[in-house]
Amino acid sequence: MERKITKEEFELQYVEGNLKLLAELKKRGRGAIPCDCGEEFCQGWQMAYSIDWALVAVLYLNAALAMLYRVHPEWWNGSAHKE
Repeated sequence: MERKITKEEFELQYVEGNLKLLAELKKRGRGAIPCDCGEEFCQGWQMAYSIDWALVAVLYLNAALAMLYRVHPEWWNGSAHKE
């Protein structure tokens, strides 16, 4: 899809020219990414989190499970369920 405006122009339009707000959004992980939705009035960009929150969640879960394994290794070998 053809981009009708630059990324920087889109971001400025999104915040209605408020540079302070744009800086705050970027600090919180938001920014313009390409959009290929095909809508008639789409300018070729969308605001989204540049941080992949799904990846963050997987990494957090992996760390939590590793910690549980160190604290309770018996949970992982089935011995906790033996009578």
